[in-house]
Amino acid sequence: ILLAVFWDFPFSPWRSTRGQPMILIPYVFAALGLGLSTAFLVDLLGQRGRNRGFSARGYAVGAVLLVVPLVSAVRHLPEMSGRSSPVAVEHLQQVLKDVGSREWLLTSGQSDAELALLVHQAGLKLTLINPRTSNIDAYQNYLASLFEEPRLQGLARVSLAALLKEWLVKPGVLEQVAVMDAPDLWEAMDYQAVPEGLIYSGEPNEARRDPAGLVSNFMSMASGHGQRILQSAQGNPRAPTMPLLQQAVRDLARQANNLGVYAEDQGRSDLAAPLYREALRFNTNNISALINLSALAEREK
Repeated sequence: ILLAVFWDFPFSPWRSTRGQPMILIPYVFAALGLGLSTAFLVDLLGQRGRNRGFSARGYAVGAVLLVVPLVSAVRHLPEMSGRSSPVAVEHLQQVLKDVGSREWLLTSGQSDAELALLVHQAGLKLTLINPRTSNIDAYQNYLASLFEEPRLQGLARVSLAALLKEWLVKPGVLEQVAVMDAPDLWEAMDYQAVPEGLIYSGEPNEARRDPAGLVSNFMSMASGHGQRILQSAQGNPRAPTMPLLQQAVRDLARQANNLGVYAEDQGRSDLAAPLYREALRFNTNNISALINLSALAEREK
């Protein structure tokens, strides 16, 4: 088992966990290996003190227990490196920056633990809600505990959609809620989703605004933070944070494309083409951006 983990057999945790909490399992095995090595050395010294020695097989086993952890430490140095972690954390910090003073965030469910830690460290008054677990009884009870009104508590135990429909119409609530990566949630509640950096706010369908400010802010963020994310995502494919970085790149591409669509809906098609190209720069497989760019070119002929 120790050899399978250290030499990256297909079923080893490094390949199977993809950055999830079980990534600690390899370190458990490493600790076991080093523990066995230490025990061997202690036993060896004790045996020599009594003028007794090991058999050839014992020395061979001891040598393996000593060499395997050392070789694995060198072999997995790129995976253990935390150099890509600051960039992944920076992406979540950018999310919180875009949230601003809002008090509620419907998350993607992928980095909730990291977001909660950053919220606590920053002393923010921000409540995270994970829509992907909102159909679990225990999580529904947790949602109900966030509200004081009995009706909202009851709706939280029915479904998130039922809760949002009732809650968002209350004065001042809409302005306090943001969504991370599911603009369809806003549309399901009969609002239009407004891409603001890495999050979506909601506003009535009839609302109109000039998206130039949103576009300028996004392009500035994409040229700085976005470029660092893109470069990091092209690094070591086996780094523990690589799944988060790759998801961040897809998020940026999606945001650029959706902001382009929003700009067109607001009558500013002149702002849309650069956004579609930016989406394709982040993710060349973004079919929506490619179709939107092609359709825009056809309309402008």
